[in-house]
Amino acid sequence: MNNTNNDITTEEIVSSNTAMEENESNDTTIGENVSNNTEIKENTSNNLTTKEGTNNNKAIEESACIKESNDSKNNLNSEVYSKKSKPLSNVKALLMILVLVIVDQVSKLFVLSCLKGKEPIKLLGDNFEFMYLENRSAAFGVDPVSLFQSIFKPDYFYKNPLAFENTKFVFFVFFTVVIVGLIVYFMLNLPENSRYNFIKIVFSLIVAGAIGNFIDRVFRKFVVDFLYFKTINFPVFNIADIFITVGAIVLCILFLFYHSEEELGKIFTLKRKKLK
Repeated sequence: MNNTNNDITTEEIVSSNTAMEENESNDTTIGENVSNNTEIKENTSNNLTTKEGTNNNKAIEESACIKESNDSKNNLNSEVYSKKSKPLSNVKALLMILVLVIVDQVSKLFVLSCLKGKEPIKLLGDNFEFMYLENRSAAFGVDPVSLFQSIFKPDYFYKNPLAFENTKFVFFVFFTVVIVGLIVYFMLNLPENSRYNFIKIVFSLIVAGAIGNFIDRVFRKFVVDFLYFKTINFPVFNIADIFITVGAIVLCILFLFYHSEEELGKIFTLKRKKLK
């Protein structure tokens, strides 16, 4: 009996140990499965991250390709435009200035010979007139020296009218020489590209108008004006004033709507290279 009980006990212990080993084996298997699942999730996450990175790289590459394509199209369009229209040479621009100055001076000689001391010639009824006027001020009768006198009323100018006229003369000569010199410098150094033809023409208009009035001031001590819109009582002006005004308006339009900031930088740079 005792031997039988001992055998049963031994079998139970062995069975219990076997069950425990099976449980441990199952726990180990479960742990391994959990570990494997975790690794699978991590690998999946890494794969997703890699795919996202790849997609981002592809998107960046596509964006770069699109940008390069657009740049190449713009360059192609610029080349085509340049081939269709050639850059305006500096010689042609200077000849244009010369012709415009001659036109202005011829018109003033005509006015001096035909209108000085005579009644105005009426056109368009009473709306517009050719009349003779000696302008000792700036365009449209306004200049900084006269404004200074009217605001501060210095006694010296009132007691010495000749000094006042000489001051205005020196101011106009200095101002004209500086402005014309800068504009001619920028004009002659514009990039050799047909996109700058318009601005070269505009510069030529402004320079021609300034030189036309400058000749009057130096040789006549006054500017000959003769165009008068009587209906609106607009200040009397001349052809040189038209050149300057039209040129200034078109210049503003070109700066605002035609040329880019990069192109404007090429126009108004003092460090000159061979720009295209």
